[in-house]
Amino acid sequence: MESGRCLFCFDAPCVSACPTGIDVAAFIKKIMTANVTGAARTILSANILGASCARVCPTEVLCEGACVMLDRDNDPIKIGRLQRYATDHVREKRIAVLKPAAQKLENCPVFIGGERREITGLETFPVYNPFARRRHR
Repeated sequence: MESGRCLFCFDAPCVSACPTGIDVAAFIKKIMTANVTGAARTILSANILGASCARVCPTEVLCEGACVMLDRDNDPIKIGRLQRYATDHVREKRIAVLKPAAQKLENCPVFIGGERREITGLETFPVYNPFARRRHR
């Protein structure tokens, strides 16, 4: 398993190479102990866009490029894949939309990423809008 290869370095050059400062060693240790939800919490508490970054961040250059496994003539830990695994584990299967839109989509199935998703309607609250038109009586 990939998480078992990590050395959990004291100075953790992968953390200092990460622009968002995710504690890489901590989330890999949680994956190794089968605490995938805790790993996702560690990632998302440092970077709310952690699931997106797991897909688009150039990890080969940043955190994986700083991995000490490279100094030992081994492949670096696949940090991007482990991050993606953790964040995909906790991704919700529901979509929240505002009530007026939810009523229109009530009988319409929503497919995102090839999966059918449940629609949750949220109540809207009146918000002061200085640009709204006022009706004159």
